Amino acid sequence: MGIKLKLQELLNARTGLDNVLKTKLPIKAAYHLGKLATKVNAEYKRFDDENRKLVMDLGTEVRDKDGNGTGTWQVSPERVKEYNEQLTALVDYDVEINLDPLKVDLLGDKVELAPADLAACERFIVDAAPA
Repeated sequence: MGIKLKLQELLNARTGLDNVLKTKLPIKAAYHLGKLATKVNAEYKRFDDENRKLVMDLGTEVRDKDGNGTGTWQVSPERVKEYNEQLTALVDYDVEINLDPLKVDLLGDKVELAPADLAACERFIVDAAPA
């Protein structure tokens, strides 16, 4: 089945997923979410690489007071609109994670998760009962 979502949804879920992974989980849930996090992080890295290229294409390297490059890049003010348009198109990209969502019952009754983290992971942790 897999998980189909927009890249923006994946980016929004990443922190919540990381927080869930810091929680003590039953072994099957921990294993499944660990595999899921690996796939999510790979997609995030692809996004980060493309975003970095975009910033470098549309920006300039920040210079220190002596005029030396700092290794940090910034979008040129006159190109911010173009950057935002391209970034919006990028985060609207459809991605698929080739792993089924975790059924919430695998988490067990003793796991305590922050509602915000669970909400952020709604595409990755699903109710076991069909909707």
